[in-house]
Amino acid sequence: MKLEKYEGLGNTFLLTIDKYYDYSRLAKRLCDNDLGIGADGLIYINLNPLSIEIYNKDGSIAPMCGNGIRCVALYLLKHNYINSNIFDIKTLDSKKRVEILNYKPFLVNVEMGQVSFDKEDTKVTTNERIIKKDLIINNKKYIITTLYLTTIHTIIIVDDLDTIDLKDAIEISNHPLFKEKTNVDFVKIIDKSTIKQKTYERGVGFTRACGSGASASSYVAHKFYFLNKNIRVYMDYGYLDIEVKDKVYMMGSARKIGEVLIEEEYINA
Repeated sequence: MKLEKYEGLGNTFLLTIDKYYDYSRLAKRLCDNDLGIGADGLIYINLNPLSIEIYNKDGSIAPMCGNGIRCVALYLLKHNYINSNIFDIKTLDSKKRVEILNYKPFLVNVEMGQVSFDKEDTKVTTNERIIKKDLIINNKKYIITTLYLTTIHTIIIVDDLDTIDLKDAIEISNHPLFKEKTNVDFVKIIDKSTIKQKTYERGVGFTRACGSGASASSYVAHKFYFLNKNIRVYMDYGYLDIEVKDKVYMMGSARKIGEVLIEEEYINA
């Protein structure tokens, strides 16, 4: 099996067009840092019709991934699998309109979609929409806003990203309030057009970056904390530019790291 490794702001993915019967099992093995290649996720690309399946490091399925879809766009470009700068990629969430804005350096804009607070989408156990609600974790009060934007995100505004407690992040993600767990985005507001973000992703842990999280955080910052509609979101290895309109749009880069050929003996073991 041939794989290519890509990264979007430090969020790493193994990409393949090769068919396999159990990508969930394969993701757990290949994404392992010691016994595999090491990555945050595995993405299978089906070329006809153009669609993707995203598997987290623990083998769970992600409906969409902002950093991952930018990596897929670069993969398609490098292999000449697209004949237009604007195209759609089908995900488990919905079709995403992708526009390649620049080749070198690579820059792409992705229509992330519309935000939902409905319990059918956020999979919460309460009938209330969770907007700036108190949640007590380990005797600490967090003010949370939970929404669905390609996947479930819970946004928390904090004063200091360096003092986030990993145990708290895990407990929030796995809290009984969330029937299908939640991604947790800790956000520090810098000014009206700038935030910093750190994301704990269900099925992965803390990651270097999260594109859907940046989009969700920007929406919350704009709608409920009075930031501008155009927001730059800084993460460990760079930034994304998010625009909040009737839909949310994400603009950012991606980079190819390299290629690897996986032995059949390893795959079938």
